[in-house]
Amino acid sequence: YPLCALAVSDERPVSTQSTWDFQLEENEERIVFKSVFPFLDWARTITREDVCKDLLAGITIGVLLIPQSMSYAALAHLPPQYGLYTGFIPLIVFAFLTSSYNISIGPVAPICVLVGDAVSSIIGAGHIDRSTEYGDKMFQKAASGLALVAGGILVCMSILRLGFVRSR
Repeated sequence: YPLCALAVSDERPVSTQSTWDFQLEENEERIVFKSVFPFLDWARTITREDVCKDLLAGITIGVLLIPQSMSYAALAHLPPQYGLYTGFIPLIVFAFLTSSYNISIGPVAPICVLVGDAVSSIIGAGHIDRSTEYGDKMFQKAASGLALVAGGILVCMSILRLGFVRSR
């Protein structure tokens, strides 16, 4: 069992790498880590006053976002909890993955109408309950799949640094 013997051995492995190369690799790792999590750059500049202001803004947005998100879900023929998911989860995720300290993201009415129309035209309007106007499980799965595909495309665009496409 050579692996066990190696783990118990008191001998230190001999490195063929210079300390300069090792420091460069650590710096490169930090740069990559900060490019994936850009909030690490601006998070150090936040003061106690900023936290208080952000907390007040977060509570205000949360109070407004709850009924708004629920009504947007109804536009897409989805139950209210789907609206709450689309209202809050992107805010939390993008807070860690964006380079902007100021961010505005969430569901909007035209996109919700487009999602509802697209899903109902693909799987059929028969999957929408006429009394509640909510889609059945198949409708909900199709809408979730559409969101997953759209999110995957956005992640790929981010990895390929295609942000300039959106800007122009």
